[in-house]
Amino acid sequence: MNPQATLEFLSKFFESTHHDIELRAFPPGRGKCKGRCFTRDVDALGSFFREYSHLETYFGVSTREGNKGTKENCREIPSLYADMDFKTYADLNGDSPEQCARALLDKFPIPPSIIINSGGGFHVHWLLDKPANAQGDDSVERILKGVAEALSADKAVAEKAHVLRPPGTLNHKYAPPREVKLVKADWGLRYSLKDFAFLEPVGFRQTKAQPFQEAKIPRGSHDAELTRIAGKLRHDGMEENAIAAALVEICEKRCEDYGPDYKAMCAKIAHSVCRYPVPEAIEATLPQICIRAGEAPQAADEAEEVLLEHARRLGIFQRGGELVKVIRHEEDRAPRKVSKLRIPEGALRLKPFSAPMLMETLDRIVLFVQWNGRKKDDVRIDCPVKIAVNYLSRGTWRLPHLAGIIAAPLLRPDGTLLIAPGYDEETRLFLETQCEWLPLAEEPTRDEATEALEILRAPFAEFPFVSDEDRAVAIAAVLTALQRRLLMAAPLFGFSAPQPRTGKSHLAEAPALLALGEVPPAFAVSSEDEELRKAFTSILREGYAVVNLDNIERPLRSPELCKIITQEKYGDRLLGENSTLSLPTNCMWTATGNNLAFRGDLGSASCSAASTRRCKTRSSAALPSRTSRPTCLSTAPNWSTRRSPSCGLSTEQADRNRTARSGEASRIGPRRYANP
Repeated sequence: MNPQATLEFLSKFFESTHHDIELRAFPPGRGKCKGRCFTRDVDALGSFFREYSHLETYFGVSTREGNKGTKENCREIPSLYADMDFKTYADLNGDSPEQCARALLDKFPIPPSIIINSGGGFHVHWLLDKPANAQGDDSVERILKGVAEALSADKAVAEKAHVLRPPGTLNHKYAPPREVKLVKADWGLRYSLKDFAFLEPVGFRQTKAQPFQEAKIPRGSHDAELTRIAGKLRHDGMEENAIAAALVEICEKRCEDYGPDYKAMCAKIAHSVCRYPVPEAIEATLPQICIRAGEAPQAADEAEEVLLEHARRLGIFQRGGELVKVIRHEEDRAPRKVSKLRIPEGALRLKPFSAPMLMETLDRIVLFVQWNGRKKDDVRIDCPVKIAVNYLSRGTWRLPHLAGIIAAPLLRPDGTLLIAPGYDEETRLFLETQCEWLPLAEEPTRDEATEALEILRAPFAEFPFVSDEDRAVAIAAVLTALQRRLLMAAPLFGFSAPQPRTGKSHLAEAPALLALGEVPPAFAVSSEDEELRKAFTSILREGYAVVNLDNIERPLRSPELCKIITQEKYGDRLLGENSTLSLPTNCMWTATGNNLAFRGDLGSASCSAASTRRCKTRSSAALPSRTSRPTCLSTAPNWSTRRSPSCGLSTEQADRNRTARSGEASRIGPRRYANP
């Protein structure tokens, strides 16, 4: 506890007020109040915090007159405030609730003056240029409720007599107690109540109040508000020079303390919004949803109807109890910690939806409107936070289910070929491809099948395999990677050698290069089982088709990986939450290492290919390129998948003595891995 920091904060917070400051002390869990004082004396305030340092201490945001903390005794309100409990902001993207709360604050049009981390949430303050009269009308409480609604904050805090935690104290709800920290304090960033008039419910606004569109723009909101205005002017068809001139005029009339470079700032904003084409009658083409009090579930249902129309085009599906979107990974060029999962740039993966992500998506395809009492008409608004949060919390949706992403054609269970890009209803797979696939014969001959197998074997000709069985394992890995999304289970493919630089990693990348057109993500195996479990859950959650456990330096033993390999579903608790995910396991796993060995049940759920000598260079093996990929896949997999229902599946270690020659490569594999 830091009483000095607490006293410094309170002295600055209440410097423009004149009445007493109320302090309260409660036992952990908020039982009966154990201590209370009303004073402005610094020594008395310090004594209170020292005496009750073992309890939960709070201060009244409004000053008091008399020795009571009721609304009737409140006199001055130096700030508007909100209590953002982290429990409300559970982000499905895997980010922390604190990051999700931060994202909502960044989207809020008026930057806060003060942010306090209470240990379990944010206490956010917007300082007022002069304290509001707590004995006037109830507009302050209505604005506080509007702020809480916009930020999904605690509405119980939206009243004059509420108490909050000051920085420098301890939050005893947790063990050990957490320090209440001052995250941000801009004491010069102050606002008037008029700046928040747009948050006050329409039915209670005073008719003489200045419309929000004409209100003064506070210093911290210049960029955001001028950019919003510029976007509207661009939408109306105005050109860059005209927008810049209009912004200069608005800045001179409405911006507070706009500084000497305001004309350059306006020109920069105008140039920024004019980089994009003018939308043609966007409000006429978008479906409209009217937001009314008490009708949030109906609004969410209407939003889902629009999502259904655009789901396949936007790549939005439900999978494992989450809403996900198909995206391509963009490599982060900024310096960062070395991750144990190396994801190649451009790799297809799934991104679970968070509330802000869903709000942005809906804003692009839906026109949200709300009745404006001043204009006597519906006006456009951003997607309400409550709509996004409520919809994500449903757990079941009408959106199509996704089994996985593929990048090459495969055979459906009925024997037909899935070759059309996009979502396939029968298999629930999403085919993302830009290749032009060669035509296939409906009834291929044995000679064509033999030729196809030779094409598939050619890229591996220069690898130093120990035997033909080892070469067959590599061929089986390619076939398994192609058909893995529709198989109940598939073994782990290991690639071993007695020394480094034999091309093991290069060989392990070959199945994904053929099946996906890109190298697979490479994962460094942790020595801690708990870290492995979390990593496996993240990998399955993002929906990769092939993952390589690279450069394993010790015998691999993992009950969790064994469950993933042998079961159709894998369940695990979502990190930071109490909810459980049930994820499809239709992902192929490869592993590389010198003298690679498996322990436990992994020995019977995997198969290995061994090489004996070093390649001349790592690139000397003529692996298939992205340009040769359509030729390989258009010839080889069609025949081999029709030959046997167990195509592309490999033997257990005990069965590796079975011979796999010419067209028999597809036959290797225990029956328990057969395609149902």
